[in-house]
Amino acid sequence: RTKMCDWYYEMSEFLKIDRATASRSLTLLDRFMAIPIHQIAGSASLTSLGDGYNIAGVVVAASQNRDEYQLVALTALFLAIKLFERLNIQPEHVSYLSRGRYTSDEVIKMEMIMLAALEWKVCTADKADYVDAFLNVMFPNKMNQTNISLCWEEDEADGCSSNSSNI
Repeated sequence: RTKMCDWYYEMSEFLKIDRATASRSLTLLDRFMAIPIHQIAGSASLTSLGDGYNIAGVVVAASQNRDEYQLVALTALFLAIKLFERLNIQPEHVSYLSRGRYTSDEVIKMEMIMLAALEWKVCTADKADYVDAFLNVMFPNKMNQTNISLCWEEDEADGCSSNSSNI
């Protein structure tokens, strides 16, 4: 997870996207990986996508297989960019970012799996949104964009090697 966090921030610089999008990517990745398998198994609408993809199987595979986890992480970045950036990104671009390891079809299928598993709830507020709102209340008219790097491990606040904010 720490490597993916670092990679997200590297990609935000490489793609010239907002660092908050990297944070949102990590949020999507965490939410997908944290879906309880029994919740998926108990829901007829989440069990399968119809093309033979078992969503619970994908979540389990991503937690046990590095390649599957990387595909989920790439897809989370793809979704966050599509949702929160003006950048016109296509599945072929994601395939290129993976150096050809994953095809555009694999990215599209994983996108559908993630959207179904997250029940299409992908525009939720994350840590950066709360910090932005707080700082705008505390320091009105002084900061238009905080662009704070936030990356927290479950039990510790320094799980990411990205530099902390100087605010």
